[in-house]
Amino acid sequence: MGGGLGRRAFVSHEEEDSSDSYSGGTPYSNLDTNVGTTLPPTILSEGPGSDASRVEWIQFRSTLSRVTDILQNKGQTSLKLDNWKDRDKLISITGPKFKVLHWRKLEELGQLPSYDLNQSVSLSDASKFCDRQNTRMNIIFFSHQWSKFGGGGIFPDDEIGTKARALVILAKHNFHFYSKETFYFIDYSCIDNCEYSKFVAMMPLYMMACDGGILCYDNEGFDDTAWTRLECALWASANSPQQWRYLPSLNRGRDAFWSVLEDPRLGELNDENHMHYIRDLAEVTLNLWGKFWHFANDYESWGVNTQFLTFGVTAVSTRAMDQFPEGWNI
Repeated sequence: MGGGLGRRAFVSHEEEDSSDSYSGGTPYSNLDTNVGTTLPPTILSEGPGSDASRVEWIQFRSTLSRVTDILQNKGQTSLKLDNWKDRDKLISITGPKFKVLHWRKLEELGQLPSYDLNQSVSLSDASKFCDRQNTRMNIIFFSHQWSKFGGGGIFPDDEIGTKARALVILAKHNFHFYSKETFYFIDYSCIDNCEYSKFVAMMPLYMMACDGGILCYDNEGFDDTAWTRLECALWASANSPQQWRYLPSLNRGRDAFWSVLEDPRLGELNDENHMHYIRDLAEVTLNLWGKFWHFANDYESWGVNTQFLTFGVTAVSTRAMDQFPEGWNI
């Protein structure tokens, strides 16, 4: 992503239905935009530079405060319910709704669509589609680096839609062999630029909703950017110390290896004003490590430190996809 979420799409605002509630909670859109609670010291930082929007910074801190309150006060069963409806409602009263992109839209369009094309759907719509098809819903977080192409711009994919094609092939594999309908969370397609700071603050809860795992598009420079480093580390902290990597240009000659989680605060950014987001989310990542893992004992047997995360030292189990087998292109 841009690395990642740090690169904004040119999108327009889509009105959201804010009528959802969770156990009598208040929809987030009706909450005061000012910080209503004292933020934990772990998420306080210096704030944006003079070029950054102070309003966005306040919105980010307010939303992240609600997210950390949930992480601190909700039990594991509340956050990891198999019932997607409860999970979705919890997200809806905390910040912007969680939206995903169906793989069939990627196949139809041949590229990653921007948010303003309104191709992403709610979890409710995704679930209804799966019910009609009698298939299981599979949600994958897509971590990728935006790249420079001709003309000097930075774009989420190349002009022939290489990433979109890779995601389609993987989804076809999941559908053919496991009867799963794959939906992706992709920054460019699922984030409303008008609420960008709130979407960024919601990353921990969004990742917990991606039960299909994280897929890293590991092209050159992937591990150097602040946002992709953060996404890999936050995923591991919130879900499990495992990841899938698609290696389009690198052939490491092995199917499985260990990937060190590098410090996002030392990574590269296209916009240095986003470092305050990175710093605060990195602190959340450190504090979240292992608290909601379902199979901590298994991970400990692998040699994973289940007690704490050390950037630059802690490594996660990684399964590589050097190339998609021919049989996947169903």
